[in-house]
Amino acid sequence: MRSLLLRALVVCVALLAPVTVRAHDDQPRPTVDVTVTPNGSALVINARLPIAALMEANLPRTSDRKLDPVAAMAPLQLVARDIAARFDVSQNGEPLPFPTVVATLTPDLSAAEMVLQYVIQPGGAPLSARLRAFRSIPEAVPTRARFVLPGESGGREFLATGAPELVVFNPTFGQTLRLFAERGARLVVEGWAMFLFLLALIFPARGAGLQRRYVASLLGTQAITAAIAAAIGVSAAVVPIGMGIAASAIVLATLIGTVRPQSPWMTPLIVVFGVGNGIAVGASLVAASPYAGDHALVAFSALVVTAALGQLWLALLLSAVRDVAVRRGLPARGAALAVLVYACHGALHLLLDQTTLASTATTWSVEHLLTALVLAWAAVSLAAGVAATRSRTLTT
Repeated sequence: MRSLLLRALVVCVALLAPVTVRAHDDQPRPTVDVTVTPNGSALVINARLPIAALMEANLPRTSDRKLDPVAAMAPLQLVARDIAARFDVSQNGEPLPFPTVVATLTPDLSAAEMVLQYVIQPGGAPLSARLRAFRSIPEAVPTRARFVLPGESGGREFLATGAPELVVFNPTFGQTLRLFAERGARLVVEGWAMFLFLLALIFPARGAGLQRRYVASLLGTQAITAAIAAAIGVSAAVVPIGMGIAASAIVLATLIGTVRPQSPWMTPLIVVFGVGNGIAVGASLVAASPYAGDHALVAFSALVVTAALGQLWLALLLSAVRDVAVRRGLPARGAALAVLVYACHGALHLLLDQTTLASTATTWSVEHLLTALVLAWAAVSLAAGVAATRSRTLTT
């Protein structure tokens, strides 16, 4: 039976292997590039803004609608001071004195370059700024900020694509702990897939001991997968594929809960779902890693532990709801069927949504991805059928 399961998983991997990220197809978008460099008692911010990000400034132009480099210099200094005020740079939560500002245009007039220099307290106290995207037509220009300490080559990168966001470039231990605990709590609140899967685990007629083992296996698999995904730096483009597999696992779990709640095949499904959901958790850690500063382990622990505790609380709550419903006289079988139908319906919608998202980031269409999932689970079902047939043959 184990060899059959292994073969089925190999088939799943083989079917999904041709999926590649379509990053090379994306057209480059203009961005505002900002470099933040503290050095002793000085903080220097170098910003390069494409002209598209300065549409609101209405810089002077010549009669042929080209930028007038001479007439634009004076208003450009005012624009630079306005941008410096919007950055709202602080140290230890206290606003810094207004910086000296120098602004110029690039020789090809395609961008403005600004240098902001602040006076700070040396010693590495937390520095923060408010980053935002710049309004433009047809779409906003995102801001990419890089925080570079003296002697570093790469630094940490932050991306702002919408409304103003306060970013702490070098957070303390406590700030990191609080921020990533909040992110873990958000994963629980927004974890629609986990909620549906817990419904499939809790409401069928299973003993309390079996349910506890299932939930422990689920949380353990999710934590291990999240750690691996974070360590290898999994791309956000892979998340819809993992979540699509997790959604299909919910569908199969609801079917098993309806037909045979005690089926041994629930354990492999729990592992599959835990891997898919763990990929999403790991990807969120990778995306948020710059916000952790020098406290990467604290960030991982805070997010994963908070999410696991929240999901455990959700499982206990659902179990209590089921027990109350049964004690009030609601038929357990009928209640389980209604909940499983609801979970299956939600999982099918989730599967379609995630497959659509995956098709935009890979070279496969929606139809190809859905076909791969169907064939993969058909292989698993076939292996289960063969194993069941062998088992009946041996016992007769």
